[in-house]
Amino acid sequence: MSAPKVSFIIPFYNNGDTLPETMESVRRQDYSTFDVWIINDGSTDPHSLEVLDRYKSEPGVTVLHQINAGPSIARNLAISQTDADIIVPLDSDDLIRPGALSLAMRTLSKHPEADIIYSDLQLFGHENRRKNQPPMHLRQLLLSNPVGLCTFIRKNVFDDIGYFDEFMSKKGLEDWEFWIRALSHEKHFYHIPELLFDIRVRPSSRTYTQANLHLQELKDYVHQKHLHPLVKEYEKMLHHIRWLESTPAVRLMDQALWPWRKIKGALRKTR
Repeated sequence: MSAPKVSFIIPFYNNGDTLPETMESVRRQDYSTFDVWIINDGSTDPHSLEVLDRYKSEPGVTVLHQINAGPSIARNLAISQTDADIIVPLDSDDLIRPGALSLAMRTLSKHPEADIIYSDLQLFGHENRRKNQPPMHLRQLLLSNPVGLCTFIRKNVFDDIGYFDEFMSKKGLEDWEFWIRALSHEKHFYHIPELLFDIRVRPSSRTYTQANLHLQELKDYVHQKHLHPLVKEYEKMLHHIRWLESTPAVRLMDQALWPWRKIKGALRKTR
């Protein structure tokens, strides 16, 4: 049986200064059955375009071009064309650590039930710290996005639930919406508690310049899109609260606080 094929999917927009380092981190992998897709998202910087030209004839690398439409649309363009078994989204200023791909592939082989492998991350640049990524739970995920996009995703996940949301392509947080969709479709996440990616943090990144500015709009959009799981989780939480209120311990606490509530109410009336 041949080894599963992996595709690195790298959107590229005027990142000529960082792409060579990203590509070098990919080349250092000791798992050899992979290719690389670089999607030029309408770059305008001459230096970046010159750097990109270096990879057009490199074996195992496919360079695609599109008008500037954002990374979601860029990733979807490549994912729709690759015949790989595993997709690794990797931004053109981030790094994958040596041995990360082989470790992820061994994990996927040992855990066929796992649809998406994610790890801890090392942030560098504007921030320098380790980001330990938590277990994926739909209730928490509906509130905020705790997990970064650099992961290992079985291609059939995209076939089953669809690709990255293209409405969010320029504004950001499309990974958050994708994770919610994956959990809503009962896709299984598996966490490797090791550092497998280095994520560059820059004030000029889309997270700072777009996602944070449009945060409420993006939250409203995601919650409206996933209203059904949001309501279901709210109902579960409400039933849990009602159950807690009926337990002896909570009733006893309520009785103990009753005198304090009476005093507090009386003090308010005197003001």
